Amino acid sequence: MKVTQKVQLEEKDLDFIEAVLSILDYKSKSEYMREAILAKIREDQKKLREMKCREAMEAYGEEAPENVFESIEADDFEGR
Repeated sequence: MKVTQKVQLEEKDLDFIEAVLSILDYKSKSEYMREAILAKIREDQKKLREMKCREAMEAYGEEAPENVFESIEADDFEGR
């Protein structure tokens, strides 16, 4: 479902949009703005994923690795 929002643009940007609508085969200014906003959202989502990944790697690197064999080191394997 699409939601109506108010957008403020600089006059020079609006003039550019109006000038390229027919050249780039957009149906309306709304279509042009929707695609521009979606491109920006995708870019920001990618940046956010990269930031979270970097933070997770840094947090993982700060911790000492867990010794998973610690609980069985003293056990006698031959007696099992």
